[in-house]
Amino acid sequence: MKIFTLLFTIFISTLVSSESTLKVVDFSSTEAEQIGFEVLMTEGSQIRTLNLSAFRTSPEGCPARYFGHYLMNGSGSMISFSRFKENNNKNPINYTAGYLASKEYKLHLFVDYLCVNNTANSRRYLYTDH
Repeated sequence: MKIFTLLFTIFISTLVSSESTLKVVDFSSTEAEQIGFEVLMTEGSQIRTLNLSAFRTSPEGCPARYFGHYLMNGSGSMISFSRFKENNNKNPINYTAGYLASKEYKLHLFVDYLCVNNTANSRRYLYTDH
């Protein structure tokens, strides 16, 4: 049982460390088209909605594994986080998130592209709404 626990701990720590070493590629709405993304914003009186459309394979050739968002407040604290596993074969990936339309909040949308055999090519493509 101790060996199983040790192996399981090593396995989990390897997974966590491999995900935490993702290179982050920040992009703006003007840069989105150049790398194959599309960002659409809809703003109502109280809610701002962003839609991110992305391809299933990154420019580096890695498949999309996760997508999601996180919301930061004015002091830089994360107040919301959602991450979903990409498991359908639709191209492109479409993801929509909304939040209160306030300058106090910043919404970040991301797609994680993970290469199993070449982790150096793994990337998190990140769009931040300003």
